[in-house]
Amino acid sequence: MTLNTARRDQEGFARLQEHFNDDEIVELTWVAALFNMINRINDALWLDIEDEDLDGIKKPVDEQSILEFARRMVEYGDGPK
Repeated sequence: MTLNTARRDQEGFARLQEHFNDDEIVELTWVAALFNMINRINDALWLDIEDEDLDGIKKPVDEQSILEFARRMVEYGDGPK
C-alpha cells in the first residue's frame, strides 16, 4: 500500500487470504492506510520519531511475528476474546 502497488500484487493478496478472511483483510487494510497517513503527516510537518519509540522496531521481524501481530490487531478490534 505504501508504494501504491497493492492493486497489481495478486500474489501478495493471495498470501493474505491464506491467513485472513475478507473482513480481516479489510480491517488490516484500514490500519495500514491509517499508519501511511500518519507517516505522511509526520513527514510533511518534519516531525521525528523520538529515540525511545525506535527500540521496538530496530530488531528484524520475521513473517510469522507479523502475522501474529496482525491477527491480534484484528481480534482486538472485535473486543476481548
